[in-house]
Amino acid sequence: MRWRQAGEGHLSERRYVRPHHAAQEETLFYVFYSMPLEEAQFIAADELYTRGWVWHRRFKLWMIAQPGAAAAQVWDGSARGSR
Repeated sequence: MRWRQAGEGHLSERRYVRPHHAAQEETLFYVFYSMPLEEAQFIAADELYTRGWVWHRRFKLWMIAQPGAAAAQVWDGSARGSR
């Protein structure tokens, strides 16, 4: 007798499709937060980085520069705005 693995033969298995460049940012954020440690989360994060978003490791949230703000200096993986 062969035991069936969980999810084997079910249509409910997740299929990942790389987000299209026209995907809305809300969709990318949904994928990022709702699928932790899955391939889809990494793909969504990559697309958000491409669009200028930066993940803040300490605050654990996405940030983007405000239009017209002073340029930030980056070193050692951290950013600091000019005053």
